[in-house]
Amino acid sequence: MDSIDDIVTRRQLGDWLRNRFETLGLRVVDIADDLAGVSKATIYNWLKGNNIPKPPKGDAIDRFYLLLSHPDLGLTNGQRLALDQVRTRLTSDTESARPRRPMRGLPADIATFSGRESELRQLDRLLTARRTNTIVVSAVSGIGGVGKTALVVRWAHRKTVLDTFIDGSLYINLHGFGALDPLTDRTALYQLLLKLGVKPGEIPDDTEAMAALYQQTLDDTSLLLILDNAREEAQVRPLLPRNPQCTAIVTSRHRLAGLNVSHDVTHLHLDQLTAKESGALLSKMFIAAGVTASPEETSALAARCAHLPLALRIAAAAYLTSDQPGGVSVIDYARSLGQGDLAELTASATDPTSAVRAVMDSSYRRLSPDLRRALLLLAQHPGADYDVHAAAAIMDLPVRRTAAILTMLHRLSLIETDNGSPGSGGTRHRMHDLLVEYARRHPDGGAETDEAGQRLRDHHLHTALQASNLCYPFDADRRPRLDSETVRMPHLVDVAEATAWLDDNRDNLIAVAEHAAEAGIGDHVGALAITLFRYLDTGCHYQDALRLHTAAFTAAAGHDRGRAANQLAITYENLGDHARARDCARHAIAIARRENRVVDEVTAVSTLARAYLSQAKYPRAASLYRYALRLARRADHRMYTAWTLSNLGVVTLRSVPDKTQTIDYFRQAVDLNRELDSPVGLSIAQGNLGLSLELQGQSESALEHYELGLAAADEVRDRQQQTRLLANIGRLLGKMGRFPEAHSYLDRSVRLADDLKLVTLRGNVLNNTAVTLIAEGRPTEALPLAERALTLATDLDDRIEQAIAHQVIGTVMHGRGDHDAGCRAHDRAEELARSVTECNLLAEVLDAIGSACADHDPARAERAWRESATIYRQMHPRRAAAIDRQLREWELS
Repeated sequence: MDSIDDIVTRRQLGDWLRNRFETLGLRVVDIADDLAGVSKATIYNWLKGNNIPKPPKGDAIDRFYLLLSHPDLGLTNGQRLALDQVRTRLTSDTESARPRRPMRGLPADIATFSGRESELRQLDRLLTARRTNTIVVSAVSGIGGVGKTALVVRWAHRKTVLDTFIDGSLYINLHGFGALDPLTDRTALYQLLLKLGVKPGEIPDDTEAMAALYQQTLDDTSLLLILDNAREEAQVRPLLPRNPQCTAIVTSRHRLAGLNVSHDVTHLHLDQLTAKESGALLSKMFIAAGVTASPEETSALAARCAHLPLALRIAAAAYLTSDQPGGVSVIDYARSLGQGDLAELTASATDPTSAVRAVMDSSYRRLSPDLRRALLLLAQHPGADYDVHAAAAIMDLPVRRTAAILTMLHRLSLIETDNGSPGSGGTRHRMHDLLVEYARRHPDGGAETDEAGQRLRDHHLHTALQASNLCYPFDADRRPRLDSETVRMPHLVDVAEATAWLDDNRDNLIAVAEHAAEAGIGDHVGALAITLFRYLDTGCHYQDALRLHTAAFTAAAGHDRGRAANQLAITYENLGDHARARDCARHAIAIARRENRVVDEVTAVSTLARAYLSQAKYPRAASLYRYALRLARRADHRMYTAWTLSNLGVVTLRSVPDKTQTIDYFRQAVDLNRELDSPVGLSIAQGNLGLSLELQGQSESALEHYELGLAAADEVRDRQQQTRLLANIGRLLGKMGRFPEAHSYLDRSVRLADDLKLVTLRGNVLNNTAVTLIAEGRPTEALPLAERALTLATDLDDRIEQAIAHQVIGTVMHGRGDHDAGCRAHDRAEELARSVTECNLLAEVLDAIGSACADHDPARAERAWRESATIYRQMHPRRAAAIDRQLREWELS
């Protein structure tokens, strides 16, 4: 057997090695004498394909690789690596089960890639270094446009590399240089974990915990990790693997010498291509376009471009798309570039960026007027990418003409595309960072770039308004009314299309808003913030909402600033930052009063009340909600009246045992929201009415209202309300003994809370699941959920969920016979319940204490039950009667 690639069994591996020995006339005894720890018998077995060892872990000596490395065998580095990969494959226990070589985000190889053979060989040495069981890190540096990413991607696609890293590759662009801000540790780790297959709900919020999970996930894998476009050492260090079976390659415009402090780094700095390599690259591009160019011509053009890959591609693309192919020779074109200025490029080692700019200037002048204009205008887009409709708005052209221009720019490699053909509706387009920087500084931009920016802002605002009105028609009157007749924008036909557009363009919408805020265009930012409020809020896109409303607040003045402050307050409340929520709400109230804006004052006062309600400060919350209700009724604003009634109901629900007034508030809110056709308000009111009835023991009625609330939440895709109601329904079904149905609802709520990172609801969802498991007789499974809920609630200072978690933990501990731990947990639950003065919670905690202590501490059980029965008599008479019967039986016994 001649080819190593043909080896598929251990016997064939042994045959190949035996043939090698025989061909070279080697004796086993001589080889064994040279290898420490490798006996003659061991080698004879290996030559038969027997007892071939797996690659060792840690620092253990790899005896099989010692044999392959013996100089008398005369194996090349490539042969040793190939044989070792065969050995690894044949001795792997899980080889048939594990996925092979997944490409996690690895860009496609470039068909016209040329040269860099020396650099590729240097990268090949990483595979040999990996044999030492030390962490291998390579830093590839060079100026922008020199081809760092292209080199690494070409190497990553080579067969020897693919065969070495049996778990594939992992690629991430760290955006160290370019239009976007560099990725933070947190964002980079989050993206990498997603690419590694970790579900969003399993990724912790804490950055250190995220980093630990990342390293744990990399353990026991064989991965090539490509960290592209890094800005500095600190951005990279948390991402470097600790597992020596993984290799990291970092690309950056900086040399990243500081990495040597913490890692053994192999540095590879890229300079311009050689003359031969540059000529080969240009020849491939010309041949692909059907243009003939002699070696002399390509050499002349390469010299004028300073042998920089990006400059070569731009110059060639400009020539191929101008009117001159066939009319002007390549060599004449090369001579015309820069009219002599480009000659300085080869002599200047200190300013390579100006070299790129000079080549771009020359290339730019050769583009047709339409393409030249397109290049300048598209570079003004502040987002990461854009679709054909946004491009049409920027260029003020029909979509069909825009699509043709995008197709031409793509063919010239001046833009990149994703998800389809250039110019098609679902395709996203983006421009190379260096081209963006060049075009934004070009003097030809002038006034038209400002006009293009306004057209782009109008496009995003008007399309967002169209989408929001389709998705959330019930509060369309709260959004701005705009004349869209002259705005270039897509026509969205239904809710699905509108939702898809909002999701696809969310990042761009925020980027455009922040750009407008920096330019002092407050009207646009404020209008966009109001337009997107419902989408961001119901979709739980809280971090995006924070960016948008911060930009709106920064750019606004007068009452608009008050609205922005209130939107910020709501966002902070959604994120669990109650202190900042209160500060922003108070600021909004002050502005509303100064500007005499009654409706704005109602919303801001309600937001402030919600912040107090979240921290169980019920008297203060009730006072503020009553004040807001008076204002809303005085202004005859029925929607805000409905919202405030519902909120007042929540306060009395938690703080007043008698639910008569509470239920009345919620029924009024339900009726008003129905009249107003407001599904968001209706969902909340129905859900709260269901909770009130559940606390009274009216399970069937409660379930009916919960389901009505869930249907309304589904209608508007209110993800937070869906999560809350799914958890409530699951808990209620558990109380009713319908456990399979209960877990179906609870599982859906857990997935939503995790996927959406609903920090303020995760503890609640986990607690509801734990309570249901306790009722089902599965305390062992309930305990870890309660402990997780306790951690989350403690981080958020949510004393209600802390109390419930302690209640569950106490019940489990008592059930195990660990009464000391059970009492400690129940004591803490009671202490927390009393501190928040929530009657429902206190009654349930005391009831749980009574049940848990009945057998081993009847005196405490009696005290707890008597107090809980007192509360239940006003809230849940049937439960109070059951406790009273239990107490009478004790007295008789």
